[in-house]
Amino acid sequence: MGCGSSKPEDVAMGGDPSERSFRSGRFGLDPQLSSRIIQGTKEVVGGAVNAVNDVVIKPTMHATEKVASLAIALPTTLGQGIKTQAHHLRNVFAAPLAADDLKGFTLPVYSKTEEERKFILKTLSESFIFANLEKRELSSIIDAFEKAEFKDQAEILKQGDEAADFFYLIYKGGVTYHVDGEEVGSSEAGSSFGELSLLYRSPRAATVKAKGECVTFRVDQKSFRSVLQKKNMQSAEQKLELLKKVSFLYDMEVFDLQKLSSAMTPVNFEPKDVLVKKGEAGDAFFLIQEGEVKVTDIEVGESKFEDATLGEGDYFGERALITSEPRAANVVAVSKGVAMKIDKKTFELVLGNLSSLIVKSQDKRLLAGIKVVHDTYLEPAILDAMAGGIADRKFPKGTVLTTEGEDTEAAIYLVRSGKIAIQSKDGTKDVHAGKGTFFGEDTLSNDRQYANRGNKTDDLEASVDMSSEYVMSKPTTTKAHYTAVVEEDAVCGVLTLKSCRTLFDTTRLGRGKGPLEMTASIVEKKAQLSDLKKHVMLGTGTFGQVWLVSLKGDDDKVDVYALKIQSKTELIQAHQAKGVVQEMTIMKQLNHPLLLRLVKTFQDEQFVYMMLGLVQGGELFNRIHSPIFDGVPESTAKFYAAGVYEGLAYMHRRQIIYRDLKPENVLIDTKGYPVIVDFGFAKKIVDKTYTFCGTPLYIAPEVILNRGHNAAADIWSLGVLINEMITGDTPFYKEGMDQLDLYRQICSAKFEAHPILQGKTQAIDIINKLLSKVPSQRLGQLKGGQKDIFGHPWFSDIAFEQYRAREVKAPWIPKIKDPLDSSNFDSWKHMKDKTKQKWPPLDAQKQAIFAGF
Repeated sequence: MGCGSSKPEDVAMGGDPSERSFRSGRFGLDPQLSSRIIQGTKEVVGGAVNAVNDVVIKPTMHATEKVASLAIALPTTLGQGIKTQAHHLRNVFAAPLAADDLKGFTLPVYSKTEEERKFILKTLSESFIFANLEKRELSSIIDAFEKAEFKDQAEILKQGDEAADFFYLIYKGGVTYHVDGEEVGSSEAGSSFGELSLLYRSPRAATVKAKGECVTFRVDQKSFRSVLQKKNMQSAEQKLELLKKVSFLYDMEVFDLQKLSSAMTPVNFEPKDVLVKKGEAGDAFFLIQEGEVKVTDIEVGESKFEDATLGEGDYFGERALITSEPRAANVVAVSKGVAMKIDKKTFELVLGNLSSLIVKSQDKRLLAGIKVVHDTYLEPAILDAMAGGIADRKFPKGTVLTTEGEDTEAAIYLVRSGKIAIQSKDGTKDVHAGKGTFFGEDTLSNDRQYANRGNKTDDLEASVDMSSEYVMSKPTTTKAHYTAVVEEDAVCGVLTLKSCRTLFDTTRLGRGKGPLEMTASIVEKKAQLSDLKKHVMLGTGTFGQVWLVSLKGDDDKVDVYALKIQSKTELIQAHQAKGVVQEMTIMKQLNHPLLLRLVKTFQDEQFVYMMLGLVQGGELFNRIHSPIFDGVPESTAKFYAAGVYEGLAYMHRRQIIYRDLKPENVLIDTKGYPVIVDFGFAKKIVDKTYTFCGTPLYIAPEVILNRGHNAAADIWSLGVLINEMITGDTPFYKEGMDQLDLYRQICSAKFEAHPILQGKTQAIDIINKLLSKVPSQRLGQLKGGQKDIFGHPWFSDIAFEQYRAREVKAPWIPKIKDPLDSSNFDSWKHMKDKTKQKWPPLDAQKQAIFAGF
C-alpha cells in the first residue's frame, strides 16, 4: 500500500491493521488526533489476538496553560483481560513534494516590521521543529509567515477540519480551545498551536476561537516543507559538486562523497571571524560553500608563502585528515559566508582513514570492470559492500594459491604487490600477475549452477537468494582451472564467494543486468485468480481484505497463500492507487526468506490482488506483549533482531528503505524465524527522500524534522525495536505523553537506559549507537557499514552463517495444526467479503493506473 493509507495487512496481523500500537497505561495523541474514535480494542489470549466488541472511549481533555497539545486518558482496563498496551494508532504520512512541485512553487513573502520578525524568531526558537534550522532557512520561513487577524469569538479552526494545515503564533490577544462545544483551555500572546500541521495532515482535535481581538502569524505546511526540502536538496547537490572538485578526493566514488557530504556540518562565519589559528592542533577540514576567507602567515617547514584569498569551492585544512600537525597558517573570514566542516575523528568514523578509502574506491572501480560483475545488475551499495569485504592477505614466495584440478576456495584475488605465476596444463593460461591485476574471477560464478534449484513447487519457503537454505548450504570450493604460485612475496586483496553470498544472490553473477524479479514455481506462474480457493479472512483494512487461500498443484498437493484484495475505487478516492503500484514494484525486487514473498498479482475491473506467501505464526508484537508480561529474554531479542536486520540489510543493499519497522509488521514463520511484511512505505532511493511517514513511536528524528532521510531511519527504528523487545517499552514514550511531546523527546532527548537494561552493557551500547541523533554516525552507517551491526558484541553468540542457512534453533516455534490453520490470527467472521460489493465502473484512464498488475 502507499504511504499514508490505513493499510490491510500483507498477511493477517493482530488488531485493526489500519492502526498502530501505542504501548502504555495511558495513550497520548496530538491535537489533531485526540478526538478520533478508538476502535478495535483487542484482548491478548495465549499469544493470539482475538477480536472483541469495538469500544468507544470518549476522550478526557487535559488543558494546560498553553494547551500546545491535548491528551487522551484511557482507563487502565477496557474490559476483563484487555490490556491498554494492545491499542493501535494510525501511522502518519505527508506526501513528498515532487521536484516539479518545488520548481513551480514560489515561496510567499509577507512584509513585516523588525519587531514582528524578532517576535516570530523568538517564538520559533522555543519549538523543537525549528530549533536546528540554519539562519537562511529561518529567514525564509519567517518571510512566509502571514499576518491573520480575528475578532472576538471568531472561529480560527474548526474541530474535525482535515484541510487546515496552518501553524499559528499568537502575536496579540489570545485564543480558547473547544471540544464538542465545551471550552477546555486557552492560550495567550507568545504561544503557538498547530505545530503538527507542519508535519502532516489529520483532523483538528479542537475548535479554536479568538479571545478578544486576536492577531496571529501563520505559515502553511507546503511553504514550511518546501523551504526545508528545496534548501536541503540544493545544499546537498552543491556540496556534492564541490566535493567532486576537491583534488585529493578525486578517487572517491559518488557513494562515498554522499556519505561525506551528510557527515559535514555547516559553519557560518562573519567578517574577521578566525576559522583557523596558526600553531593550533589541526583536526578539521573546511570546504567553502559561500563567502571568502583569507589565509595568512603561511609556513610549511622552512618554506613561506604569500597570503591567499579563498572563495566558493576552495578548501583548507586537508592536512588535518592525514596528520595531527599544528596549523601552518591563519584563516580569517573576509566576508559573511558558510563553510562545510568535518573533523578527522568523524571522517574516519564514517569513512575510514583517507588512504584506505582511496584503495576501497579503486577496488570498487576495478570490481565493476570485471566481466562477471559488470554483466550483473548490482546496486552501488552492493558494490560498496563487496569492496568492503576484500581482505588483504600476505603470501610469501613459493605459496601455492591454487592447484589445477584440485578443490580451491572460490575467490577473486586483486594483486596489491609482488608477482604470481598463473599457468594451465593445456597452455591456455600462462601469465605473471603483478600489481594492479587480478585473477580467480571465474570462480565467483560457481553458484550459477544452483540457479532455480531452490524454487520448487513443494517448497514454498525456498527462494533463489543468497540467504536461502539451498545456496548457503552448498560448498564454496570449486575445481581450479589453473595453478597459481607466488613468484615474489605478494599482498593480495581477497574477496571470497562465501563473503559475496552474504551480500547478494550469487546465482545471478554474470546472468545479465536486469533487476531481480519475483520468483515463482511453475504451478504458481500458471495460476489464475479463479484457481485460488478462499477459506478464511485473515485481516481487514480501509481499502481491502486478506484471505487465506489454497492452490491445487499438478500432483493434487494443495499449497496455501495469503491473498490481499484491494478496491480500486477506494484506492483512487484516497489517492493511494499509485502507492499500491509502488508497493508491488518494490516487492517484485525482493527475494529473501525473511521478507514476505510476492508470488503473483491479478486484477479485474474492481479489485487488485496480491498473492503472497503465508506466514502463519502470528505477530512479533504478541511475542513481546501478553497479558502477563512485556518483553522477551535478551537471547530471544537477539534472535529476532538478527533476522529483522538481515531483512533490512538486504533491502538497504538494494537502495530500498522500509520506513515502517515495528513489532506488528514482523510475523513469525513456521520455523520460528521473523519475516518482515507490509511494504507500503518502502521506497527505492538514490540519496535521500523527504516523505513524512511511519509510526510515531519508531520514527527517526530526521524524518520528523523534514531534513531528508535514508536507510539510517530504519536503523533508528531497529534500535527502538531492540529496546522494546528487551524492556517491554519503547525508549522515548512516557506515560501520559502526547504525540507532540513524543516527537520532541525523539528529536531532543538522549537515550536513557531502562532499569531492566542495568548490567546489560552490550545491549545498552548497541541501542545507544543505533539511536544516534546524527544519522551519518549511526551504527551501520559508518565505515564498517552493515558489518558494524552484524559484528557488534551484542550479536557475538549469533552464528550468522548458520542463521542465514536457517540452522539456528528458534526460541519459539508456532504450533501449526495444518496448512489451513488460522488460529494465530484474529477472527474476522463478522466481516463481509468485500469482493461481493459492487462499485461503479472505472473509466479507461483510471484503469490505466493499475497497468502494472
